[in-house]
Amino acid sequence: YDPKDLRGPAKVQVVAHGQSSPEQSIVFARFSGLSVLILASLTSAGVTGLIVLLIWQGIGHYQIAGEYYKPSSVLFLDKVTNTYSLSKFQLLAWTVTAIFGYFYLLFANLFIQWKFAFPDLPDGLPLLMGFSAGTTVTAIGITNQFGGKGSGPIKPSMADFITTGGVIAPERFQFFIWTIVGIIGFISLLIFADPSTLSALPKLPDNFLTIMGISSAAYLGGKAVRNAGPVGRSFSIKGVWTPPKPIPAEQKLPITRNPPPRGPYVTINMKGDNLDTKGTLKLGDKVLRTDQFWIVPRAEPQPPSK
Repeated sequence: YDPKDLRGPAKVQVVAHGQSSPEQSIVFARFSGLSVLILASLTSAGVTGLIVLLIWQGIGHYQIAGEYYKPSSVLFLDKVTNTYSLSKFQLLAWTVTAIFGYFYLLFANLFIQWKFAFPDLPDGLPLLMGFSAGTTVTAIGITNQFGGKGSGPIKPSMADFITTGGVIAPERFQFFIWTIVGIIGFISLLIFADPSTLSALPKLPDNFLTIMGISSAAYLGGKAVRNAGPVGRSFSIKGVWTPPKPIPAEQKLPITRNPPPRGPYVTINMKGDNLDTKGTLKLGDKVLRTDQFWIVPRAEPQPPSK
């Protein structure tokens, strides 16, 4: 039977030999399940695109080491360290997932089940969003109070989500993995359900919320107890480097950590946070020897004499 233009609720009754069966309710859907999935995806993408457009109008492109980054990347970029922020990523990822899930459920109710009402949010989702927002805000507070994880390589990468200082941080790895597992599980349970009977978003089990809470606490604890990493904010260079004249063997001094400078040299003035006078210097791909550079800290300001 092809209902053609018939859409929405209808009554079905069988009549035979003058006898009628009880009426049964049936709904002829406007869209198929695949159409609802595509519509929810496009709508979610439209909302995300609107946010990106607002960012574009506000800050435009962001440049790091001569490379421009799109507003979508700036969404979870930590501009202090020029690395991708894990707390921002998990908050945005769960937000986009929740938006897509709600649109999918809403359109399934409207165009398949003919239910004209806002669907309820599942138990656990508001609490999870609260975890995500609270983790992000607390992470910002810890960074302001104790210092950040430090700058990464010249350009940010996806490895920033699970590493700090070039080393994998276990608590960051755990937080990242459970975020990905939760999002994939939530979307899978949603899109593989029958849209003609779907009445609510997948419920997040209490044990999963407990794991996410533990992962968030471990992530924040790691930020609080780990030493703050170095962050360079500004550089200025004076002088032009010219190779020094060879020193006769009989005049060579033993190599020390801070030998007196000799010959022409370059002065690099660097301002930043959590810098160490015992640090190393790398120019391009070359790590300089300790006898090739000297680090002179700026003198601390002294109180005025009485």
